[in-house]
Amino acid sequence: VQVHMLFAKLRVSHHHDPEPSDFSHLGSTRYEYNYYSASPGYLDNVSLTTSNLTELLISGPYYSRYRVVPDVLASAMAEAEADDRFASQLSSSSLSGDENYQDRMRAAREVVNPFKRFAKQREEQQRAQARRLEKAKREREEKEKERREMKKEKEKREEERARAQRAQETAKKESEAARSKKVPESAASNDGKPSSASAEQAYSEDLGASAELSAVRELRCELEKSKADEPHRKRKQRFKKLQLKWHPDKNRSDEATAVFQFLQSKKSWYLGK
Repeated sequence: VQVHMLFAKLRVSHHHDPEPSDFSHLGSTRYEYNYYSASPGYLDNVSLTTSNLTELLISGPYYSRYRVVPDVLASAMAEAEADDRFASQLSSSSLSGDENYQDRMRAAREVVNPFKRFAKQREEQQRAQARRLEKAKREREEKEKERREMKKEKEKREEERARAQRAQETAKKESEAARSKKVPESAASNDGKPSSASAEQAYSEDLGASAELSAVRELRCELEKSKADEPHRKRKQRFKKLQLKWHPDKNRSDEATAVFQFLQSKKSWYLGK
């Protein structure tokens, strides 16, 4: 069996604090075993050969005390091959006095060293986990903000709708009350026997005032309902149509003038976002 020296860096963990071990009973072969103990500052150096490495780690007398990290054996063998390759290159070339030999050996060991690879993997995993947590936190905050805004908009629409409904009911009651007052007033004027011209004029004035008031009330209800239910673009279009409908140049009646003045007074409120 071909035997060559293997300088292994193995990480092990033990169930209790290990004691310095005497490996002289393993034979005349010298073992050099470098492991990192779980106890701080404790270091035990033993020399292993590749022929006895598996036996010592798997079925040796110290297996019950130590647990070897997976994938360490393959990394240690790769490190030994790198040592042999650099050693053969150094002996077969004219670079026997190369001062960078130790640096090259250290760089090769860092490549195949399992512990640095494990540490790098853990660092990358921690960074990825931190990024995922940060992204999830931002998404939760954005969803919560959107939910609060939607809730506020819904409450605002419901409030506007309720206000429009109350105004519509009030306008309806007022119009009914105005119509009920017309009959007694006309009867009282007939009892007083006024002239027919003055009676007709008073009736027309009362009718015009009630019609003007009714038109303004209906328009107010329409604007409040539209503001509660419609978006800004539709409200803007509706306001332009109402302005054209009640503009004094198109309709020269007193009712149109009153409605147009009412529209102008409600413009900033109705078109506001």
